[in-house]
Amino acid sequence: MKLKEMQAFAALTDEERAEKIDLRKDELRVKAVEAYLDQRFDPYHHTPDCGCGECYWTVNKEGQEALHVCFDSHGNICSDVFEMVELSMLECMNCKGRPKPLQCFIDSYINMVEV
Repeated sequence: MKLKEMQAFAALTDEERAEKIDLRKDELRVKAVEAYLDQRFDPYHHTPDCGCGECYWTVNKEGQEALHVCFDSHGNICSDVFEMVELSMLECMNCKGRPKPLQCFIDSYINMVEV
């Protein structure tokens, strides 16, 4: 914060300060979810969850266009199929939901941005 912002914040009542802090945390939660969904899908390091308990993932049209599968002359897959798919491109076939970030991801994002 800049000095003028700090002075204005200090001049607020306790209730107004708490309200501003809550509003800022809500803004950061939204940004944390966006940052999570912008990550690359890597099934070897993270299994996304939509919350329905029966996640069965497919990719949306944008994700289908981003998939690039390369084969060698023997028919073996030679590319990482998921390297261009972002979590935002995934859709659960059971509930049509998208991956939800873990609370620890949101908390660490907020702490990182606030520092």
